[in-house]
Amino acid sequence: MTPLRADILVVDDRPENLAAFEAALAELGQEIVRATSGQQALEILLQREFAVILLDVRMPEMDGFETAGYIRKGKRSMLTPIIFVTAGEHQFGQVIRGYSVGAVDYIIKPFDDEILRSKVRVFIDLYRKEKQLALKADELAHANAELRHAYKELEVFSYTVAHDLRAPLRAMAGFSRILREDYLGKTLDHTGHQYILSIESGAKQMDGLIQSLLAYCHVAGSAVELENLDTGEIIRQVTSGHAVEAEFSVSGGFPSVLGHRGFLTQAFSNLV
Repeated sequence: MTPLRADILVVDDRPENLAAFEAALAELGQEIVRATSGQQALEILLQREFAVILLDVRMPEMDGFETAGYIRKGKRSMLTPIIFVTAGEHQFGQVIRGYSVGAVDYIIKPFDDEILRSKVRVFIDLYRKEKQLALKADELAHANAELRHAYKELEVFSYTVAHDLRAPLRAMAGFSRILREDYLGKTLDHTGHQYILSIESGAKQMDGLIQSLLAYCHVAGSAVELENLDTGEIIRQVTSGHAVEAEFSVSGGFPSVLGHRGFLTQAFSNLV
């Protein structure tokens, strides 16, 4: 992955100082942008953002403190770290003033190249991490939006399927009940009665699966209710709804598990 750009803005009215900064920071491999006045720095900051700003305190017309005050008012630059650069020993009052207008550190001229690079490198790393976090946040927001859209589609689909499936199921259950109640013992023999019971059992099982489908669509919004389940009972229920003969045996019996009846029934049904 290509490292994110982390440009550096250097503001000083003396060309020799700008050249010294460029020479010291060259090995960091970042673009170094020059500004020879506070006004020029503000114009540059309107167009692009930087990982860190090196700002000379003593400049004509607009000094570093005034420039920093305007930098902090800019939407793009209000959080950009500012390192003040000053010649000789700085007064305590100047330090306090610098921090009050948004400075995060001080460098004294003449500066040590390695110390300067170390300070600037810290802010480059912080800038990159911040941008990476912002990219991850955007990716997460996009993924969440897609997930919400997919969930809405699933919800619409599930309710449509539930409606379309339940209509014939109600008819199936109603007619089988009529056959069982009105014709059992008359024109309906024992075998026919067993067939009707199988139809009713299958209809009941299908209705349970539809209920599970509807419940599945609400998993994101509410907790799934779990209960102690007899896996043997569920397997027998699933296999009884199939026309084929099914035999199974388990050493030690079927275990009881904590789960969701509808989801577990669907899982066994898929296996059968």
